Amino acid sequence: MDCELLAPAGTFETALAAFEAGSDAVYCGLKEFSARAFAGNLSRAELKDLLKYAHSRGRKVYVTFNTVVDDGEFGAAVDILSRLAEMRPDALIVQDLGVARICRRRFPELPLHASTQLSVHNLEGVLAMRDAGFSRVVLARELSFDEIVSVVRRCGAVEIECFIHGALCYSLSGLCLFGAMERGRSGNRGKCPYCCRLAYPRAGGGVATAFSMKDLRLGEDAKKLAAAGVASLKIEGRMKSALYVASAVKYYREILDGAARTVDESDLETVFSRRTTKLYLDGPRGGDVIDPASSGHVGVEIGAVKRIVKDREGRAWLCFRTARALERHDGLQFEAVVDGRRAGLGVAEMRRPMSRRPVFGVDAGEDVEVLLPEDGAAALWADILRPGSKIFCAMSNAVKRRFPRPAFRPGDYEGETPIDATVSLSPGAVTVKCAGLPPVTATARLEPARNPEKTEAAGRAAFSKLGGTDYRAGKLAVEDPNGLFAPLSVLNDLRRKLVAKLDESREATRRERAGAAAAEAAEP
Repeated sequence: MDCELLAPAGTFETALAAFEAGSDAVYCGLKEFSARAFAGNLSRAELKDLLKYAHSRGRKVYVTFNTVVDDGEFGAAVDILSRLAEMRPDALIVQDLGVARICRRRFPELPLHASTQLSVHNLEGVLAMRDAGFSRVVLARELSFDEIVSVVRRCGAVEIECFIHGALCYSLSGLCLFGAMERGRSGNRGKCPYCCRLAYPRAGGGVATAFSMKDLRLGEDAKKLAAAGVASLKIEGRMKSALYVASAVKYYREILDGAARTVDESDLETVFSRRTTKLYLDGPRGGDVIDPASSGHVGVEIGAVKRIVKDREGRAWLCFRTARALERHDGLQFEAVVDGRRAGLGVAEMRRPMSRRPVFGVDAGEDVEVLLPEDGAAALWADILRPGSKIFCAMSNAVKRRFPRPAFRPGDYEGETPIDATVSLSPGAVTVKCAGLPPVTATARLEPARNPEKTEAAGRAAFSKLGGTDYRAGKLAVEDPNGLFAPLSVLNDLRRKLVAKLDESREATRRERAGAAAAEAAEP
């Protein structure tokens, strides 16, 4: 299917994991003006590296610039925008229409995507975004499939992006003021304190997570959106781990490609799982979208407590039949909540019933005994692990091993900006000329070459070593009328000087553009 699978990248490592798992694009934020201020986010150097990595593989990187920007911040905002214009990400995801206006007028090389926080729920909203300069609109999550299809069929050249997986906000399109009013931290400024995930007193007694939304998981229905013409299917989760993102990407990649399944829903649930919903995809309004009992990671249900037994040394063992293969160091969680969190433990040791010999792992369908921690809380475990209570696998090492950490070396990747240069050799110097830049010279005493026909190849080799910079080799002409030999050290020195001059020139241009944009933004 010709539909983009878009993954979140809260860190550089997560972005690499997403691409390795099969995403067509990632969206990430810098440390400024990102609606996920508490994600790891990327430094500017990391974003440059990520763009090189992605573009070398034909993938895309979208940058989130999706907070509301205060009037006093526009100078800083314009400075960042000028740097992004220089880096050329594949698009900027924007909420603030003032930011969009500045981009359109001063940095038109930055394609604009309308953030879901612009709350576009209908065709007229999409067309308004088109007129404001946006090439793509991220639709609000609250639409049904029929409503999405209606928009896609009538929106013309505007691309439509839809969420298919991840956390949901109690407020429409995430335009929530709960945290700002309760804690002084606004989600629209990237600092949501997640008040909706907290437990509050109920009128009849006790507490409930009355505002805690289930997570979105469309699964196979993602194919319906792709077939309907949605341009991009989006996974939420810039606060999530690389493993979460990689496993979710792999899950949907295999669904969209119709490939043999290596990651299923139960695998996802070992990584992170709230209870799930399709929200209003199938309509009508008013679906079962709240989980009043819990707000955090549950895990996948794998069995129920049979009993607790003690061995000759007095150690306590939890006995149950597991519906999923288990191994040492996997994580278990239980139904009981202690101090506001589900009780759980890591599998330090396990054995088969009627055996005293520890085993590393057991298969699905086997009875197993797991050693309970010897922390003096035997009575507490007996209360938590009552016969029949559910057991969940909350961390699986087998799943983790499917997603090894990708390797990255910056020097292996050329920059995004091509250098077209002419290298001239004379008896006393080597000079390089680039359009728009004064000649750069390395002084050296050059002798006649023994093999002058190899000089051009040596020059090309030296000037192609641009890994780790912002540049890549473009067209190179070598002028050597006297048949001279230029040592590699001289050519390398000249290349380094050229890169430094190019950096200076680009920085001067960037500052000039940023100054002009800031001045315009400051006009009454």
